[in-house]
Amino acid sequence: MVFSHYDEVVKLLSQHRVRVTSSLHSLMEKEVKKNLKPTRSTWSRKCECPFRLRGAPSSIGDGWYLHVICGVHNHELAKKLTDHTFLGQLSQKEKVVLGDMTKNTIKPKNILMTLKDHNVKSLTTIKEFYNARQAYRSSLRSNSTEIQHLLTLMECDKYVYRYRKVDGSDELRDIFWAHPDAITLLNNFHIILIMDNTYKTCRYRMSLFEIIGVTSTEMIFCVRFAYLQYECADNFMWALQMLKKHITGDEVEVIVTGRDIALMNAVEYVFPKAVNFLCLFHICKNIKA
Repeated sequence: MVFSHYDEVVKLLSQHRVRVTSSLHSLMEKEVKKNLKPTRSTWSRKCECPFRLRGAPSSIGDGWYLHVICGVHNHELAKKLTDHTFLGQLSQKEKVVLGDMTKNTIKPKNILMTLKDHNVKSLTTIKEFYNARQAYRSSLRSNSTEIQHLLTLMECDKYVYRYRKVDGSDELRDIFWAHPDAITLLNNFHIILIMDNTYKTCRYRMSLFEIIGVTSTEMIFCVRFAYLQYECADNFMWALQMLKKHITGDEVEVIVTGRDIALMNAVEYVFPKAVNFLCLFHICKNIKA
């Protein structure tokens, strides 16, 4: 059989209640998109069914050939298509609503409930919603990488940021950023600083270094954030030196940290006049352990 487009194949298979998976789309789109950037795998169902279809562009014209490699199923054919992800796809209007609500940082479950309120017959699941939201976020940065998009957003919002790369490479080593209002608060309330480094790394295996300030009314505020390649004294010293450059007032008097030897050594080197206290929470946690 020859088809003018792979959407016609999907429509035909849906009419005959044949299981349509993303593998069919990927096989038929491979010839069309082979020069584009490869996408991530979207397979979600693995029931070891031997049924296989293969689509290929026609060598005669602009149509498509559909070859049945194996027409045997190891399961009964579905009587209804309610469980198929094909019916759970978002419409164009729903994608616009998803984008607007995502910009306003609304929780995913609340966005999904709103979409279902507008369309009672919607079969979209939370997993399909997350995939659509990820596709929306990827479309915002276009052909830019995630780091390039991050730097663009910082430039638009006038964040203060610094970064350094691995010697002889374009690989990001450390990145450090702060909001302009946080710098103003820091110069007004720089007597006490609290520093901690999380062990839960991001997808790039970089640890998050956070610096907190304390106001005169005992309120706390976020001063700076940094992603560090390693939890070593050299990385901490670089981040603290970037912090010190933006302190225009007196010296920092008290710095509270966990018992991280590398961080404590960096504090002693960058802020020699500051008193380094240990966090009471970490002390109690070590005692209980």
